[in-house]
Amino acid sequence: MQRRGAGSLTPKWMLAMLAVSMAAGCFGPENAQDGGIEAPTDPGLAFVGTSQLLDARFDGGLSRAGGQVEVAALAWRPAAPAETVILLVHGFSGVKENYFHTLPERGVDVGGRLAETGRAVIAIDLPGYGESGGVHTGAAAEVGSGIEDYAFVLDRIGAALRTGSYELEGAEPVAFVKVVGLGVSMGGYTVDATQGLFGTFDAIIPTAASHRGFRTDALLCPDAAVPGCDAFRPPNDDFEVENADPEVVSATLAGYEAPHAANLASLAAWIGTCGNSLPVGACTETLLDQNSQSIDVPVFSILGAEDHIVDASQAQAEPSYFPNSPDAQVLVLEGTGHMVLHHLNHVEVMLEIDGWLDERGL
Repeated sequence: MQRRGAGSLTPKWMLAMLAVSMAAGCFGPENAQDGGIEAPTDPGLAFVGTSQLLDARFDGGLSRAGGQVEVAALAWRPAAPAETVILLVHGFSGVKENYFHTLPERGVDVGGRLAETGRAVIAIDLPGYGESGGVHTGAAAEVGSGIEDYAFVLDRIGAALRTGSYELEGAEPVAFVKVVGLGVSMGGYTVDATQGLFGTFDAIIPTAASHRGFRTDALLCPDAAVPGCDAFRPPNDDFEVENADPEVVSATLAGYEAPHAANLASLAAWIGTCGNSLPVGACTETLLDQNSQSIDVPVFSILGAEDHIVDASQAQAEPSYFPNSPDAQVLVLEGTGHMVLHHLNHVEVMLEIDGWLDERGL
């Protein structure tokens, strides 16, 4: 793993494989090494405790496009009261379960593991996805399925988390002091956009979301079946197969929804398609680039070096897109593809996220 940016990351806790109550699944002793990668065993690290999984719902209010929307969520509550909540935002074709909840094989429970650090965790279905409101069709541009519309809804949810104005199954909702936005792929770009537009979060962690935009060779090779593209595209371009458990790949893909064409058009308009065809500085400034300049909170970008969708070839320049952030860093994961939280190194990635948040009092 390679880190660039100011400061250093020193994880302060040990990720223990313990049971997560209710429907959150479990981490049993048989999973302690997770496909051959051993969990850290630093005796100086302290374990916080197990978490509880509940259903939650948010009133997203009137979207920018004018539609009333209710947002469904999963909420992980840590054993002790928490001041910080992490809001998890899924990607283009996913939902909250296959991005952040326990997968049936191996139990890669992103939300549960983050909650083991003592922080609360909320994973939502974006409007039009999963159990949330909105029109669930692949080309519903009129629904307000663009990045700006999602940013508007995320800002409403962030405000609700600070005031405790949401529904929590079987429990009283909690008002949090600090809210961190963590998104994957389209979710990463949306968290970035939300912060630039509204200043919603106390820190953001965009993952699998490069300011270089889509890889140009990915655009030229939309599918491995295209003549000449089989050498570029791995069997599944969301993962780099040498560092991905086939069962986890299968379980993740099983939760995908039909792609929302309007989302993709909005995403392309925001991030551009410079990709790996031009050097840093030669690409036209995008709407995302302009938006990120106003972000003034800590930023932790996480990219897979083997990402076959967005360009990570110039990852070392990622902190430069946040000139007003007091603390922007990038973590590059070697041998890792687009789904950076679901590879065999996911224990190490959770430790990096926890350490980064710890050092910033989050």
